[in-house]
Amino acid sequence: MAAESRFPEWYRQTAAALGWRRVDNLDVALAAWSDFIDECTRGYTFGLEEYTNDLSVRDALQLAFAEEADRLAGAEDVRRRVRELDGRFRALLQPGVVAEPGESRWWRAGVLRRGGPTLASDLEEEYGIAMERQQ
Repeated sequence: MAAESRFPEWYRQTAAALGWRRVDNLDVALAAWSDFIDECTRGYTFGLEEYTNDLSVRDALQLAFAEEADRLAGAEDVRRRVRELDGRFRALLQPGVVAEPGESRWWRAGVLRRGGPTLASDLEEEYGIAMERQQ
């Protein structure tokens, strides 16, 4: 196996073992995270349940930062790509606003600045937090 393919294969095996079949392909997971961020940039149009479910792709990508990945060729390139995407997503979040204070995963704790009417209503109902409504 070529050195450059060690991390993607480890990721695939680990994600599949954890039950993340939808995102057990690294390229698919990276594209899904990027597409989700694009959707949030436009104003996420679905509800809170769907939003929370869509965040699971970032949960899977956290494998890139696992200590086990440190020794694998290609892991640092993936980490760099995830950090770039994370920077785009962080820019969409309301500064200092947290939906779930005990949540350790920043992408789950943070709150978008704006979203579609369904997400905005769900967020206000569930957490009492307002967001700009994108029509």
